[in-house]
Amino acid sequence: MSQVWVTATVLQLLAQRGLGRVGATFLATELAQWVQGHLTQVQRVHATTTLCRLGFLQHQVVGVGETGRDDQYTVTAEGLAAITEAAAGHVRKSGPKTSRAPNPLKADSLVMRVWRLVRMRGIVDSDTLARTLCDAGDEVAFARMQDSCAKYLRRWATAGALDESAKRVGATGTSNGFKRYVLKPEWKKCPEPPRWGKTAKASTSGHGGAL
Repeated sequence: MSQVWVTATVLQLLAQRGLGRVGATFLATELAQWVQGHLTQVQRVHATTTLCRLGFLQHQVVGVGETGRDDQYTVTAEGLAAITEAAAGHVRKSGPKTSRAPNPLKADSLVMRVWRLVRMRGIVDSDTLARTLCDAGDEVAFARMQDSCAKYLRRWATAGALDESAKRVGATGTSNGFKRYVLKPEWKKCPEPPRWGKTAKASTSGHGGAL
């Protein structure tokens, strides 16, 4: 069995298990059970390693029980496209059309802090986000934070992760207030926001470009 067909087998099994959605997660021990009769352990490990390298899956080690640990994999938007194609009988031989998968974002970076708040709250606006993330009393820092939050929200809406609400908040006098955004359900479990530079509709395409 070729390396391409090994990864295609895993993608097809993920489709059969209903994991064809952005943010869907599974454990290595679960996959080991699913591939019995299809792949060897070596082939399974090779497949998940390749899928992570292509940007179809994201990997992290998680705790299981009181003392156990396991490998957890999360389906990315690009991975969803690959799973959908595999379910239809098409073999995906490469990842996103970039030279390599995007580098993981640092957990303590501003963009990740904003994204975590968006995922937690579901409905957000730049003013509320800035007030949560910025120390009170520093008006200059607050204005910068508000501008950064607004930029991220606009970009994520353009990428397809957020819907722009018709309702605005904080309207006073001559100010129209702030746009509200609603996180789309398929992005609620996605650990990273869509990357800028490429439309990243969760149902059809992946993360790409720089934030």
